Amino acid sequence: MPTDKLLGTPGQQQVVGNRGDFLRDSGHFPGMNSVYRQYFADNPPTRATVEADLPDPAALVQISVVATPDETEVVAPPGLRSPALPYSWGIRAGDVLFIAGATSREPDSWTTCGSGAR
Repeated sequence: MPTDKLLGTPGQQQVVGNRGDFLRDSGHFPGMNSVYRQYFADNPPTRATVEADLPDPAALVQISVVATPDETEVVAPPGLRSPALPYSWGIRAGDVLFIAGATSREPDSWTTCGSGAR
């Protein structure tokens, strides 16, 4: 899919189900989020962001995107707050469910469950 179709203009993305963001320096996370929020202001895709050595020494960020031709729907576990960061808990696209933020947490307090989680 052409990049301009995928990225479009800020706030007009309808085809992205999942993103993987790789940052050369995690200190760039706030700046990356600032730009990201312009493109995905409402119902953002699921996402994972990590610090990594990037193949291009001049690059600050590398982005991996999974796009879908299907309509997307945001899904969220009942009773959990919306994530503060710009990603959705889940995106359903046809028969596919992308998930993010799926760590072991207590639904009432949002604290981690620790090593005893099953």
